[in-house]
Amino acid sequence: YGRASNGTWQGGMIGQLVREEIDLAFGGIWLQADAYKFVNLSIPWYHVSINFLVPRPKPITNIWALMRPLNPYVWLTIIFIFFLQSLNIWLKALINPSVPSSN
Repeated sequence: YGRASNGTWQGGMIGQLVREEIDLAFGGIWLQADAYKFVNLSIPWYHVSINFLVPRPKPITNIWALMRPLNPYVWLTIIFIFFLQSLNIWLKALINPSVPSSN
């Protein structure tokens, strides 16, 4: 069910994936050459008409994409703890006489 028309997919589960109404689809989706332009179809390892569909991933062009998974406050906390731990190690090395100095 559904078809390619004017560079987009009309109808069916593939259409819902393209319009981002659903995240993935299971079912008896008939393999059509046009469908491969819009979604990644799983490779059939046994000849049945059931496929696992996910929308094609959009390319990430933002240089800060690796920062997205965590909240900015979490990143600030991580940086603060990093500097606090660095200060802790430096003070322990300063106090401990067995640590060689750079002089």
